[in-house]
Amino acid sequence: MKRNDVLFILEQTVKAPSGHNSQPWLFQIEENGLWIYPDMSKRLSVVDADNRELFISMGCAVENLFWAAMKCGYRAIFDIREGG
Repeated sequence: MKRNDVLFILEQTVKAPSGHNSQPWLFQIEENGLWIYPDMSKRLSVVDADNRELFISMGCAVENLFWAAMKCGYRAIFDIREGG
């Protein structure tokens, strides 16, 4: 991925709405891809005890990522993996 494309995609992704604007996501940039992960250190345990809003926020960020990637000419693939 081109550096400018990655920057554009990330700029668009972080514009996603999130609970209390917490932006509970982390990114991993690789040569041929961009991964997004939940940042559990930003979870709002009092108002979102079951992390529902956190994962809704992640979904909004993923959608922004998809649209930005497509605008740059990339094909986005969605894959959910359970982390440890």
